[in-house]
Amino acid sequence: LIVLIAMMTLTALYAGVFASSPTAFKDVPASYWGYKNIQRAYTDGVVSGSSYNEATGERYYSPEAKLTMAQFTTILTRAFYADELAASTAGNELDAKWYAATQDVCEKHNLTKGCSWTDAEYSSSRYQMARIMYNLLVDKGVTLPTEAELTAAQSKIADFDKIYFAQDKKAVSAVVALGLITGKDDAGNFKGNDDVT
Repeated sequence: LIVLIAMMTLTALYAGVFASSPTAFKDVPASYWGYKNIQRAYTDGVVSGSSYNEATGERYYSPEAKLTMAQFTTILTRAFYADELAASTAGNELDAKWYAATQDVCEKHNLTKGCSWTDAEYSSSRYQMARIMYNLLVDKGVTLPTEAELTAAQSKIADFDKIYFAQDKKAVSAVVALGLITGKDDAGNFKGNDDVT
């Protein structure tokens, strides 16, 4: 489960779409650092890309685009709650958002506790990503890091003292300790308010 979350995180951080061809996405060449993970996520049905041209058959992943909360949670629910997502009747209403089934599954499993669903088309922050991933780990019953492991992780996060909310400190410490997310620079700054790409 942890390995799959790590793979999904890498894929989510450099958002995308996949196809079964050698290069599923026109904008993700085999030389791209995240190519293998993006291809795998597409093959597994977890991502589908940012756009698809029916006339040419070309798919685009947009690996440097900002990832919205709706997109990030859709990736995770497809990976870990696929059957439940498919069975959800949320979104059958005419005015429903495209991510209504995702929202339904997330709320049933408390994945987005503390996040706003008023409009999930806003860019997801790294703090939200860490919090949602932490909630997923708890929901799936994954053994969380020990206090010693959390303390060791905190010492690697250069801007840990700047994390304001206790829930973010807990989530960031856990996902860093498990190797699911790293800092954004050589100093190890987490930069939790930055957008997820």
